[in-house]
Amino acid sequence: METKALGLVEVAGLAPAIETCDIMVKTAAVTVVEIENTKGGGYTVIKVEGDVGAVQAACKAGEAYARDIDKLVSVKVIPRPAAGTKDFFAKEEWERAVLYRK
Repeated sequence: METKALGLVEVAGLAPAIETCDIMVKTAAVTVVEIENTKGGGYTVIKVEGDVGAVQAACKAGEAYARDIDKLVSVKVIPRPAAGTKDFFAKEEWERAVLYRK
């Protein structure tokens, strides 16, 4: 399936990210690509994909919730991303394991 849009919602903290992600997937037909703990600041990025309208609706709902609990950092929707964009930031589980192995 070709990705029609990618959505990113960044929040402060893992628990708020999980709550925000839950709201996003209940709002629209999107697929969660990854929930990534970023380095520094305790920020977490929720990455979703799907149709442009669904991704926009999910990100808007996630943004509203995260703003209400004062944990929103940033939001971005990328319609029709360039080929390979998802691969740049969403690695398969085994690839992440290799990348982060000490």
